[in-house]
Order: sequence, then C-alpha cells, then structure tokens
Amino acid sequence: MSRLLHILGIFAVLVGALGILVQSAQAADFVTTLKPGQSVTIPVDLWCLNYGKPFPTKIEGPTARPPDEVVKVMQTALKMGAVTSDIYQTQLAIWRATTGEFKDFANKGNDLAKQIYDASSGMTMAPPPENAVLLQDAVKDGSLTVKIENFVELPVAGVPGHPFHGKADITVENVSKENVTFVLLEGAVFNPFGEDAQALISHQDPAKPPEIPVTGGDWQNMQQMFFMALVTAGVTLLLGGVMLNRGAR
Repeated sequence: MSRLLHILGIFAVLVGALGILVQSAQAADFVTTLKPGQSVTIPVDLWCLNYGKPFPTKIEGPTARPPDEVVKVMQTALKMGAVTSDIYQTQLAIWRATTGEFKDFANKGNDLAKQIYDASSGMTMAPPPENAVLLQDAVKDGSLTVKIENFVELPVAGVPGHPFHGKADITVENVSKENVTFVLLEGAVFNPFGEDAQALISHQDPAKPPEIPVTGGDWQNMQQMFFMALVTAGVTLLLGGVMLNRGAR
C-alpha cells in the first residue's frame, strides 16, 4: 500500500510539472512551420499603447515589439492571469510603462496594476528563436502573407471613455515554394491603418489555441505532447511493476 501511495505521489508531481509547462507556454512566442500553401490562424488579444487616442477601426502588422519594459508588463499580467481576471488593471499597468503614469481615469484604484508593474521588473526577456524568421520579415520578403480577421473592440463594463482592449484572428499563409518556420512574438505591435488611433500590443488569446495545420511544426505543442507521453509511459511502467511484484508474492 505504501508503495502505491509513493507512486501516486510521483504521478502528482509529474502532472504538476505538466501543468507548469502548459501554463508557461501561454506566454511564449508562437513558432510554427508552414509548408507551401498552408496557413495557420492565431487568435490574439490586443491592448492600447497610446493613452487618450481612439480605438482603431482597422489595423495592420505585425511590427517590432515596443520597449522591453512594456512587453515585460504584458508578460507579467499574463503570468498572473490578470489579462482575463482584470482587464482594466492590466491596461493601467501597460500605460504605466508607456506614459510613466497609471492613468486611472475610471477612478477604480491601481493596486493590482502596481503589483503587475512592480513584478515586471523581475521578468527576463527570452531572445527570439534562432531557427525562425520574424513574421514581419517573412511578410516583407514575400514568403508569407498576413490577413487580419474578426477584429473587434471589447468595451469593459463600468469603464467609460474610449475602448482600449480588443481581439483579432491573425491568419498567416505560406505563399512561397519552400517551408517557412516563423515566429509571432508575444508583444508584437499592430498599428492603426490610415487614422490617428491607438497602436495595439498583442499576445496569444489564452482561451483560444491557434488552428495549426496537421503537418505544421509547432514546437510548443510537440513539447507538451512528448512530456505527456513520458508521464503516461512512466506511470504505466510503475503500476505494472507493482502488479508484478504483488503477483510474485
């Protein structure tokens, strides 16, 4: 009985490790490989970078990320779950990084925003993967195209003024004759198209996984699947050993 409890304890640790892996993947850059003619759709959340400007009606991009301080705030909000639990405080933290002030125009306080901002100083910016081309560079050289669909603003209940949060689906297609491995960086910027409006910082929508082609090469999903296979195989072998040991008695 004690051996079985020990095995179950090991299993719990492995499952916990898998949970950490999955959670950390939510804040990771999106990397995949597209064969010629293949496409992938990446749902993203979008946040205002320019306090006081209206929400754009149309956007284009992606372009390079803003200063690291801004990206670290967004990544911290992702890690803390604030991007879904408190939209307003997440935006205040981003504005603190872009303007130097929290801009609490709705008079709701900034306690959580301050926690996010303060914690962001301890974040480490991972370098882009070496085996992937930046999405904006692949678009520039003509190997990939980007189509922005379902772009909408998302007003926050009880918060007046211009909307500052939105979402969109970013569809990337390989129009070249070669395989292309690209990365959409967390924190990539989408600019307003043809109007004086907010530029928007993006991250993958944590509630909607990207629609990846079956033959694509998304390394994050492959890592998770491999880890899950190891957990399953390990637990199966351990339980099998227990059963054999009992049968031998």
